[in-house]
Amino acid sequence: MTTISERIARRFVLRQLVDDGPRRFDRSSAMSALLVNDAAWWLVSQGLVTHRDGIFVYVGPVKAEAVAS
Repeated sequence: MTTISERIARRFVLRQLVDDGPRRFDRSSAMSALLVNDAAWWLVSQGLVTHRDGIFVYVGPVKAEAVAS
């Protein structure tokens, strides 16, 4: 079961990548850095984001059901 914080973090990360392009998520003033990093890695596991050399890149279409779950 996914917590509300996890869902918010996933949406936050996805929105950052879609709007601003590739970036690192090692620090975030908006939320817990650990929560944001976990969300970024979850998006990688779903195939929506790739990771290379510490940088996350959005690569796939936004699937509302994937972000919500």
